[in-house]
Order: sequence, then structure tokens, then C-alpha cells
Amino acid sequence: MAAASVILPRESSACFMRYNRCKKPYWRLVYWALSMAFSLLLMPDVLQAEKVVLGSFQARSRSEAVVERQLRDSIRKELEIAGMSVVLADAMRPTAVPDSTMDGAHLFVSGFYARSENGVLNVYVQIYHPETGQVIDAFNRVDVAERVDQYADINLPEEEIKVPDEEVLAVVSRRVAIQIRVNSARRVKSDNLDQYIRTTELGKDLYFPLAKTDPDVSGSEVFQLLEEQEVITATRTRSTLREAPAAVYVITEQQIEERGYRTLVEALQDLPGFDIIRNYGIFPELIHQRGLVGNNQKTLLYVDGVLDNNLTEAAILAGSIRFPLHNVKRIEVIAGPASALYGANAFNGVINIITQDYEGDPENEAEITMGGYNNLSRPGYEANVSLRGSTPGTAKPFSYSVSGYMHRTKGPGFSHVGRLDRADMGKNDPLYAVESEICGGQCNPGPNSVGYWWSPYFDVADLDTYNITGKFQLGNFRFQTVNWQYLQGDGTFANGTQQIDTHKLGYRGSSWNFENHSFTFGYLHEFSPFLSLDTEAGIRHTEILSSSGEQYPNTAGVRPYFLPDPADTSVIFDYSRPDRAYDFKQRITYNPGARATTVIGWEGNHTVVPEAYGSEKRIRTSNYAIYGQQMYRPISPLQVTGGYRYDYSTDYGQSHTPRLGAVYQASPDLTLKLLLGTGFRAPTAWELYNETAQRLRNESLEPERMRSVEVGVAYRFKKRYYFSVQAYRNEIENLILEVQTSQNNPAGGNWNQNQNVGDARVVGVESQTEFLILDNLSLNLNHTFSEGHYMNLPYTLTASPTTRGRTGEDPLRDAAVSVLSTIRTQEAAILAQIEQSVLNAVAAVNPELLNNAQFVREIRSNLPSQLLELDGIPAKGPIPNIARHKANLGVTYYPIKSLSLNLRMNYVSERRTISTNPERTIPAYYFWVGNVRWDRPFGVDSMYLQLMVRNLTNEQFWDPGIRTATGGYYPTRHPIENRNIWLTVGYRF
Repeated sequence: MAAASVILPRESSACFMRYNRCKKPYWRLVYWALSMAFSLLLMPDVLQAEKVVLGSFQARSRSEAVVERQLRDSIRKELEIAGMSVVLADAMRPTAVPDSTMDGAHLFVSGFYARSENGVLNVYVQIYHPETGQVIDAFNRVDVAERVDQYADINLPEEEIKVPDEEVLAVVSRRVAIQIRVNSARRVKSDNLDQYIRTTELGKDLYFPLAKTDPDVSGSEVFQLLEEQEVITATRTRSTLREAPAAVYVITEQQIEERGYRTLVEALQDLPGFDIIRNYGIFPELIHQRGLVGNNQKTLLYVDGVLDNNLTEAAILAGSIRFPLHNVKRIEVIAGPASALYGANAFNGVINIITQDYEGDPENEAEITMGGYNNLSRPGYEANVSLRGSTPGTAKPFSYSVSGYMHRTKGPGFSHVGRLDRADMGKNDPLYAVESEICGGQCNPGPNSVGYWWSPYFDVADLDTYNITGKFQLGNFRFQTVNWQYLQGDGTFANGTQQIDTHKLGYRGSSWNFENHSFTFGYLHEFSPFLSLDTEAGIRHTEILSSSGEQYPNTAGVRPYFLPDPADTSVIFDYSRPDRAYDFKQRITYNPGARATTVIGWEGNHTVVPEAYGSEKRIRTSNYAIYGQQMYRPISPLQVTGGYRYDYSTDYGQSHTPRLGAVYQASPDLTLKLLLGTGFRAPTAWELYNETAQRLRNESLEPERMRSVEVGVAYRFKKRYYFSVQAYRNEIENLILEVQTSQNNPAGGNWNQNQNVGDARVVGVESQTEFLILDNLSLNLNHTFSEGHYMNLPYTLTASPTTRGRTGEDPLRDAAVSVLSTIRTQEAAILAQIEQSVLNAVAAVNPELLNNAQFVREIRSNLPSQLLELDGIPAKGPIPNIARHKANLGVTYYPIKSLSLNLRMNYVSERRTISTNPERTIPAYYFWVGNVRWDRPFGVDSMYLQLMVRNLTNEQFWDPGIRTATGGYYPTRHPIENRNIWLTVGYRF
């Protein structure tokens, strides 16, 4: 295992990009693990038999003892041939079977039989989950004449009507054995329940306890089935949480209701592994998963399997990060790289929002929420509606699930929030210490003052958004669509001294407005119960609207708010940027039984995005990929998963991303995981081409790459206590960050630019605990430890992107920097001359080559990046803005069955900031949230009430400043919302 932790030397960074040419100790570990896996494949078949309890078959009319015996014998033999252990019981329901017989049972099977008018044997089979006592699957074999008797003109030949009992028994037995064999996860087959029970005479005449996909079970049952939750994101096939070869966190519908989550980011705040920085503007939240900072570009977000990241930035923005949860069944979060299945940009995780399906009974719901920020002084309101239904009893039933959402609010108010200091202040300046004590900073701040500050008229955290999401299914055809618009102010993204933060005083203010639309068509072709082909085609449109823009004072400072002069500002409202993409995907899934599952897929994508904000020039990129995944159980407790994906992009070339995982169930309550993965993130069009008033373009960026090693343990005790822990080590190369350059910006200060700044290493531990104290009282706790470092940083950086390297920390380094700055300037000029000479030589041979961006990047990557090995900044240092410790604690209590009380706390430890931030640290905080939900209030069955209060203590908490956070344009810190209260009234109809 030690070989997996080897850190590549600084001069070997290019080797990882072409790791098929470089043999590293890490890949020796992968080779060893693969060898062991294939050795297991060659082992004798020692798969433990699954126990099936075969109950009685009851006559619906005249009893036939011989038929009953033959039916049970035929099913028993087929199940035993399929490798299962069969125990007979004289009962129709698992609840009527003695515990000694049901102990360790995987499934329970029983059913009914009858004779048709033609004397043909009809058989009705139900398959039960033994722990819940609910029907999860079914199959009927009915006389063909009865199936078509509604058509009076049809006369069937006698040979088709008269089917021998032996043939019926053989068909039923084989089909039941197949359905049980391919459903090792014991998942609910809603389609079969619809076809064979809900829409039949049998279902109308008899009562069956039918399971839903996610049944609304009691608290004790939630804990019994916690590891059996079905997830699809980790493998692109159905598997239980226990079996998934990844660290997967699930937020269920019940948790959404109990905790009052309204948007995605509220739910992510309570999960391990996420650092969140709020600015209530452009993003409006930055989520940093597993210790890597960025611009929401290192995690992919899907809605029902359809990508929702913005196209130019590949980022989770606006209506994506605040996706409404009113009509959501569950949220699945993969922690760690998933590029082997999902391709580029599934770099540090995948989030999949799974909306509600139609589940048997039409259910419509509407709700209205009223409330506001700053103790209701800044009001807001929202409305939700969801409609779900179907046309049962048809050959190809049509079902739909549609939701609509709108939300308007003034947002949190940050008027009079701020502190500005002299840019040249020193720690040992006694006069300024007195001044700052009296005035809370600089008494008379000027254009060069630094810190964080917003005007008394601040009102750019306002929000106006809508979301319409729907999915429709006709037989195996499906159509999905996600549409949202998100109109928002700039929030605290920039300091009010550098950017106008109000719509008052005659100013236009600053705003960023987004739209996303996606339309996806799919068809699932089932060749057999265990072989299927899924085909999907989609169109996506993401856009920054033309109403987006910013207003800057021509002279920075606080003066524009006290002596307003709209004419003395610069207005930039040409940020329009429409993006579009076209996707085509096919995936073959082969699942012959409990031992193996194979997934093979191929994808094509074509993206068209503007070169920059307001630009007419378009950047066109195509990506083609093929991937495969094999899951295999050499022995019953062990599942081995191997995967590989190959991508070719017209922009950055080819990439290879393998994965390997092993899941070992040491006992029914103990699960162990070992995971080896790789990640790949291509530089986005935003990073390559977009220029702003603060940032330069950089077309020479190389893709980021990650290697990950992870171990996990999950333990369940007495079906009331569940604990899991994941420990990981991620190593990243060619890390892309926005850093400060040495080039002077005419607007003041230096230009920023996205650059490959070296490597990174992140180690962390995520733990999660669920404890059912009483049947009506539960506790949840999770903790995250994260420690990351940037390494092999180039000496050419003018400022360190780490927490180290501030002026004044090291006098010797400060002296060296002043000397080296002159040398750097001269060296940069020489390197620029070398680059231009090479490009001129290329142009003399073939000028067309200079139009090939990939060729030019390859040329530049082979040019020297330095002439002298001089370190002006630390070559390594801690990653900024990431809390070393985070903890989330929650308690849910049901004083009565229909009333839930939830109290939870988010703890974030002190965070050290980037070296360019004048503030070294941001203090720790405890953020409290309370939620009360009352179903069926005042005896009204279809009604529910909910009251949520965020920031119960109404304290002012802070997040660290984003990007370079110099205190000029980018604030040194961002305020977190104060107390806000929301009351919801809902009605089901």
C-alpha cells in the first residue's frame, strides 16, 4: 500500500499526463490488484446459495391438490438449478411463517392458481421482501384467450387455447427463477406490480401489501434497510448502498421533509466532505468537495441522469446549485473521482438528483412558502406544484411527473457590513492600531483601502427564479426536460467600493442572470430480463442572459454612495453568452444474475460556446467516448468492480481513466471497501478564453488529472446504530487555479489568470453515524477531516496560492522577492522572445498550423518555462479556505406520529486564507437550523405545515474571500445570512 502514496517529483509532472509511457509505483499497485481479481475469477464457484422460502399456492376457485404440488415442485427445482437454497412453508404471507424458517431468507414466494373457461391453468405469483412483508415483484401466466376476450371478432385456434399444464408450469417456473436471480438487490419492480397486480382483476379482488420504490417506512425500518437503499449513480446500474463501489451519500425523501430542505445546497451543507462559501451572487454558493477549491467545476450535477452543469464553465451555477427539492425522491452523492463512468469533469464527485416517479396512485401537491431574511425585514415567497399520474390498464401505460417552482426574495441584507484598512498597514503601527480601534478600520477609507465593505443601500442579493421539470414515459419510451431561469444580483461577490452594490441613488447596480434548458429523449430496449440497450439523445442550452452586467465606480471607494454620481461610473452589460450542446448515448447492461453485471457504453457530444462574454466568435468542441464496467462476485461476500473509459476530444486530445474497487461483506452487518480511481478534468472554455476586467485568457492550459486511493468501513449494530468511515488520499497534477500575475492591470493592481500551477495532495477522513435512540427519536452525526497541500508550485508565480508566503512572515524571503522581481521581469522578456521566434519559424513553414489551438499548446508546453531555478514563493503550502474539521449534528423527534421536530448544527473550524488575503484566518462558527413539520394538522388529511428557521442564534458568521481575495475587488471575507424564517403550507390532492 505504501507504493500508492508515492509523490511525483516536481520535474516529473508531465509523466502523469502520459502515464501509459511512464511506469509508476501506483500503477504497480493497480496491476497487482487486477491480478488478484483475475485470480479470484478463476477460483471454483463457491458462491453462497441465497435462501428462498417457497410458500403456498392457493386456488381462486376449485382446489386441485395435484396442481398445487406440481407447481411448488416445478418452481423449487428451477430455483435450485439457479443455485438457490429453497425451504418450503405452508403460508401465503411471510408474516405467517415462523421466525426460525424465515431466518436468513432472501425472498418469499407464494401465489394463486385457477382454471380459465377453456380449462387452461392460470398462475399468479407474488414475490415478497421477507423483512418488510411487502410484495416487490410479481408475474402472471394467464390463458391467452382471456387476454384478448375484449375483442369480439378474434377467434383463436384451438391449439393456441389448449395449453398443457406441464407447459404452463415450465414457463412460470423459469420466469420466476429468472426474476429472482436478476434481482439480487431485492429492488421493487414497479412496472411488474402495475402489470400483474394493480391493473388486474386479481388486484381488485384481493388486497396485497405492495411496496413502493422508496416506501415511507417507520424510523426503525429505516435503520434496518439503511444499507439496502438502492442507488444508481455509482455504477449506472441499480445496486444497494452497501454494494456500491464508491463512497455514496444518500439524502432520502423522508429526510428532505423532516429537515425542511428547500434547495440542493441546503442538503449538501449537512453532508460530509463539502466546504461551502456563500456570496449570494454569481454562483451563488461555491461548493468545494473533498478539500479542493475551485469555481464549482470539479463536481458534476445530474437531474434524473441528465447533466445540468453550465456549458462554458462546466460549473454548478444559480438554479443548479439551488435546485428546488419539492418534487425530489432522493439525492445521491458520489465522493471521489468518477471519470471512468462519467468522463471529463467528474473529477471530485457526482451529484444526481432523482425526482419523483408515478408510483401507483395519482398524487398531486401544491404548497406556498412565505418568510424572509433579517428577521423577516427582507421578505420572500415561493410556490411549488407537482403533478403525478398515469393511464393504467393499457398495453403501454403512460405516466408523468411534472413540477413547477417559483421563488422571489430581496435576499439577505448586508448594509453597513464592512471593514476597510490601509493597504500598507503594519502589525506594529501603533497610530493605526488606535485609529482602527476607534473607527473599526480606516477612519477615512480611500480608493486603495482593502478589506470587505458594502454600502448602506446594498440590495443586490435579490432573487427571482422559476423551475419547470418533467419526465414522461410511454412504455419504454421516455422524455425528460429541465428548465429554469435564475435572475439574481451580484451579492457580495465584489466589494461595494469596487462595484456598485445598489439599484438605488440612480444606479443600475450589478446582476448575473442565467437560464438552463435541457430536452432528452430515451428508449430502453429489453432483449431479455437480463439484457437491455438504453439509447438517449439530448439537447442542452445554457445561457448568461443579456440583462447580466456590472457597474463600476470610476474612482474606487465609498464616495459614490455618499456623493452619488451615476455619470461617474462605467457600465458593462454585454455579458450575454448563449451555449448549446448535443448529446447521443447508448448503454448496454447485461445482468445474468447475482454474480456478474456488465455495462458497456459509448457517447458523443458536440458543444458550441462563445469565446467570451458578448463575443460573436464560437468555440466548437466534440468529444467521443467509450467505457466499460464489469462487476463480478467470485464468492458471495466479495464484489470486484473494474472499469475503464477512453475519451477523445477535438480540444485536448485523448484521455484514459481506469477504476478498480472491491467490496467485501465480512458479515451481515460489516462491509469493507477498497477503491482505486482516476479523475480527469479538461480546462473549460471559461478558463481558456474568457477575459474580464480582472482576468486574462490562457489558451495553453493542460487538463487536470487525479489518482485516488480510498478505504471504507461500514458497520450496523442491532439494526439501530449505523456507522461508516471513508479514508482517502487524492493526488492531483496540472492543477488549474486563478492566480495573480506580474502584469499590471490598467484598472489597478495586477491581472489574474487561470494557470496550471503545479500539483496537489489531499488526505481526508469522512465519517457518518445514524443512531435510532428510540423508535421516535433519532440522531445523525457526521465529521470530516481534510488536509491538503499544493506542491511543485512554479517559481514564476508572483504570489503563493497557498496559505503561506505573505509579506512579513519571513524577512529573508521578502528580501529575496524584491531582488527576484527584477530578474523575473528580464527572464519573462527573454522567454517571450524565444516563444515568438519559434512561432515565427512555424509560420514560415506552414502558417495554417498557428490556427490549430491544440498544436500551439503542444508547442508552448515544450518550451522552457524558466531559465533560472529561483524560488520567489514557497514551492508548497496548505490549500486555503478549507476547514480542517467540519461536523454536522442533527436530532429528529416525533412527539406524535404526524409531527416531527428537527434541530441540527453545522460546525466549521477556523479556516486559513490564501496568502494574498490580508486576513490570515476566518473564525470558526456553529450554524443552527430548526424545522417543524406537521402532517394532517387539525385533522385535515391532505394538508401539512412546516416552519423552518435558519441561523437560530442570529449571529454574524463569515466565509473566507474567494479567488485572490486581496481586499480590493475581491473581498477578504463574505458574510453569511442572518436569521431567516420560512412558513410552508402544503396540500395534496
